[in-house]
Amino acid sequence: MVISSYTWNLANQCFILAITVCMSVKCAQMKFQKTATHAFLCTLGFVFLSAEGMMVRCNNNWLTRSLHSDTKTMLHFWLQLIGGILGVAGTLQKSLPKEHHFRSWHGKLGLAACVFFVINCLSGSLGLYSWGYRQYVSPAVNDFIHNFLGLLTFVTAMLAQYTGYNTGFFRRNLKEHEKFYKYLTAAVLVLTTWGPLMIFLRKL
Repeated sequence: MVISSYTWNLANQCFILAITVCMSVKCAQMKFQKTATHAFLCTLGFVFLSAEGMMVRCNNNWLTRSLHSDTKTMLHFWLQLIGGILGVAGTLQKSLPKEHHFRSWHGKLGLAACVFFVINCLSGSLGLYSWGYRQYVSPAVNDFIHNFLGLLTFVTAMLAQYTGYNTGFFRRNLKEHEKFYKYLTAAVLVLTTWGPLMIFLRKL
């Protein structure tokens, strides 16, 4: 039996919510102390809001399919902006007090996701609001660049989330749920990027 794209989207929404709620509850139980704040902000920003922002314009998204395209664009912009800011804030909260945070794969991927987010945010903002920018870069080219950077940012952020499950913080506090988080995060990465990736390949 073929499972419809709407069913996959619904399943993905449940996976995203499960990761976010479980991580938030655990961090709240730890009173958001030190690394718990980092884990909460990055999960809320890079997993929940960014994933929802990626899926806003997908036709199989049952939450937004009835909305006007302009409304979807604005929702995409604000979800990605707020999600990225929270993710960057969570990364800085963890990295600033530590001199060698970016030596691990988790740290390097988190830093890369922050850099890609800033570049992509500039690309999207200029494409939406700068008439001068649109005179030099056509909307089609900017849309192509923005889509590529968006995919790159999200994939990098999700890989940072995944490698975070191998850190000392996670293994001290959530080791018994490691497979649960890893499987759901991998599923969210694949299901969230599939639609935007197909759109990007068609444009390519």
